[in-house]
Amino acid sequence: GEALVSALDAKGQPTPLVHAMIRAPESRMGPLSNEELKVLLDQSFLFGKYSQMIDAPSAKEKLAELISEQQVAKQQTSQKQNNSSVLNSLSKNTLFRQVVRQVFREFTRAILSLFKSKRN
Repeated sequence: GEALVSALDAKGQPTPLVHAMIRAPESRMGPLSNEELKVLLDQSFLFGKYSQMIDAPSAKEKLAELISEQQVAKQQTSQKQNNSSVLNSLSKNTLFRQVVRQVFREFTRAILSLFKSKRN
């Protein structure tokens, strides 16, 4: 067949059109038969290496696993902080501290009064 062909020169600019004679492709359109495929695969030097399917974990899967582990660690840390923050908030509460002091005083007095009554 015939075609008008243009190419790019060394600077990347298009060259003028040229009349050219071309050959029609000699390949066929359509899939290979099973026999042809088997022959080509047997001849391939890469077939031995890539014939077995390996499902290695992808980077996306590894990152997803890492993120989930970090989220679990954050949740555990936040739960510990919540528990300690409750104690901190109670210890800073003036009313709570006064109640604890008063209970401790009464408890001490009760114990001391037991010792005093045994001496008499």
